[in-house]
Amino acid sequence: MATDVSVKSKHPRNFTAEERRERFLASTAKALAGKPIGAGDSTAWHEVNEPLTSRQRKLIPHALRESDRYSPLLWLKLLEPGTDRVVRCKGRYDHINGTWFAGVSDVENGDDSGFAVSVIAWAPMN
Repeated sequence: MATDVSVKSKHPRNFTAEERRERFLASTAKALAGKPIGAGDSTAWHEVNEPLTSRQRKLIPHALRESDRYSPLLWLKLLEPGTDRVVRCKGRYDHINGTWFAGVSDVENGDDSGFAVSVIAWAPMN
């Protein structure tokens, strides 16, 4: 029977609460990491200040429906958690709370899920 246990590690069912939390946070960070941005990337990025200026906020597109608080799906540029590497992933902007969300997944029932992130820049998806 094959397991994911090496000689130096213990079986996942024997993890402490803190070890489970560390594993969860590591997997969340890995999911957020996205794709590295190549030197030849020709995407037109819009820089983001913290907090956003009113001019920057006006550039972020609104959803097609007036009642929707989120932007359409955008490319987001952020630092990979725990490193200095800049990566790109899909995400949205919440116009009500002024929050960026990455790791958005398109689920069949129409729900999206994501994590709040600190964004360096954004670009429209073409």
